[in-house]
Amino acid sequence: MATTFKTFRGDEIQITPYDAHKEYLVYIEDFTGSYYEPYYEQSRIFNHPLTSSAPLEEKVVDLDIYVYEAAFEKGDFFPDEFGKYQGQTSHSGHLRTTNNYFKRSIHGSVQGMYYTNPDDPCYTLDNSGYDKEYRELNSTAQVLSVPQRIMGDSINKGTVKIQSGSLGSRITLRDDGFGNLYDIDITGSVDSGSVLAGGYESYVSKSLLTLNFSGLYNQSGNKITANSINSHNLYQQKYGGDKFNIRNDVRFFDRSRWTNRIEMYNATAKLDPISSVGSSEGAYIELDGIEQTTVVDRSNELKNSFIQISATQNLDLRRNEDYTVAMRISCSAVQPTYDDGLHNYNHLFIMHKQDYKSAGAGGYPFSLRQVSNHSPGGDFGTPGHLQAQIKAGSGFVKLNSTGSVTGSGNKWWDVALVKDGDTFSMYIDGHLEDSGTIPSGNIHNKAPITIGCTRQWGGQYQVSSTTGTGNTFQKATMENRANWQGGISNFNIYNTAFTPAEVSYYVATKGRMTNFVGNVFYNHGIVTITSEDFRYRQGITAPSTHDPTPMLGQCTFSMENSHQILEHEYSVHLKEREYMYTMNPTIVDDSKLGTLKHYVTQSSWSPYITTIGLYDEHARLLAIGKLSRAIKKSEDYDTTFIVRFDT
Repeated sequence: MATTFKTFRGDEIQITPYDAHKEYLVYIEDFTGSYYEPYYEQSRIFNHPLTSSAPLEEKVVDLDIYVYEAAFEKGDFFPDEFGKYQGQTSHSGHLRTTNNYFKRSIHGSVQGMYYTNPDDPCYTLDNSGYDKEYRELNSTAQVLSVPQRIMGDSINKGTVKIQSGSLGSRITLRDDGFGNLYDIDITGSVDSGSVLAGGYESYVSKSLLTLNFSGLYNQSGNKITANSINSHNLYQQKYGGDKFNIRNDVRFFDRSRWTNRIEMYNATAKLDPISSVGSSEGAYIELDGIEQTTVVDRSNELKNSFIQISATQNLDLRRNEDYTVAMRISCSAVQPTYDDGLHNYNHLFIMHKQDYKSAGAGGYPFSLRQVSNHSPGGDFGTPGHLQAQIKAGSGFVKLNSTGSVTGSGNKWWDVALVKDGDTFSMYIDGHLEDSGTIPSGNIHNKAPITIGCTRQWGGQYQVSSTTGTGNTFQKATMENRANWQGGISNFNIYNTAFTPAEVSYYVATKGRMTNFVGNVFYNHGIVTITSEDFRYRQGITAPSTHDPTPMLGQCTFSMENSHQILEHEYSVHLKEREYMYTMNPTIVDDSKLGTLKHYVTQSSWSPYITTIGLYDEHARLLAIGKLSRAIKKSEDYDTTFIVRFDT
């Protein structure tokens, strides 16, 4: 072994970081699953003592993966209370998970991950600015927690797989690499074929307006007057005034790319909880359908229950454009208007875009109405049915549903109105109900879109003064008329004509146009299922309850972790005259006299190199590189050895 040290120059050392991954497979049962690598029990580790004489002490290290149920509960939170000597003085009545954690506190933690800025929810990740990520938090969630010792630096993107159920009814969830957890069995059709992970991104680009009310789960039973959250910063005090509630916990979302201005007045937030009968709509809103009895009250927005979307260029739909208007609604069989309303309307307006301020009222691109009991039939439609309309110039196309939408209790209906060229079609729950040809003429106008009523000129005027004596101007008073009572889970307008397959996909995804059912927070080791769909809660019965168990409570979970490895590379350059001797004792001929064997003293002699050692500045050996075979050191040319090792 040579005894001369050679100092490395900076260009002879290279340290390269890279990610390494290890796959884990966990069988979760009763909300807990432990990982064991073959031939090595991961949950056991030895504690290294401070002194070499102390014995090794075996410690149990928590490497379990846990599953929790998160649930929002209204009202103040009261934890357990303890007195002297840890004696419990009071017991909290809040819901707990099977592993004795509070469901509410877990839900609060998840909410903090979904809404990143609680002081200004306009800057939340549940926003229209994130085209590839879909975050939707409902009143409940399933949470799977991966410990740091398993996930390392993070969960490797695109490696999460969850399976539950038997072969015939198996559910498989995967992550798409962008933080979304999707159901591989819910597919549809887009331009490129099957909708999987890219489906949401595709439909965001097509969306002109996408309203979702799941964020109102914490306001169930309350009447809400508020603006929507989208990329337009509406959540400033100047937008609140005397009209709108701008608190952080009052939020509904427009998930389109556009800065639409949506105003909601006196809508009651409702919560459809998950139960054993499969009811799983989540949070939605209900419009009361009450028409006010005076002109003053009908023209006062705060006295009515409806939604208004301001007219914008992106919603100015023209005759040469194709589009789809789709919504998920529940129609009340009893409408206040035809019981005690001011007028005997033939229709109650679910959704409408008509400019009553213009002479002759002009055309309109869409209208959806529930036919009232006052309808005489014929062209006005059958009571209890739906009628969709487009007015082009002075002509109409009117489409009628084949059956009543009020005879099935609180059933939810997925309604899609599709304009494709000159053809107008109405689908209900994926089935084509009616279609017709649009007559000639313009269909566009500058009116806002109203949901839950029609806003029209009632024959009254507001007279306002301007600067200057005797100068006044008049404007028509807009009244809320023909109010509709019912529930709305979502409302969508797309800038393309849906194909029948896309309409079916709309129904399969309950109007969300995505098969995303949860999220993966890679850097935190958290996997969530936030979908309220009963599909993800079937199986065994949870202990002490009659509710179906969340699928994460009994499933197979696999993933790859990520941990950084540093590759060290040292270039050992040897000049032709360096290291031409050896300390191997076999070269000694006479140990007493210290003479060397004759072949060592010849000019042609050259040693063989078998080992390279790396030392620190204090000559302490740090690493040894052992060659697979001995290499003869040349005296005629330089030699370079590359030493690589990972840490």
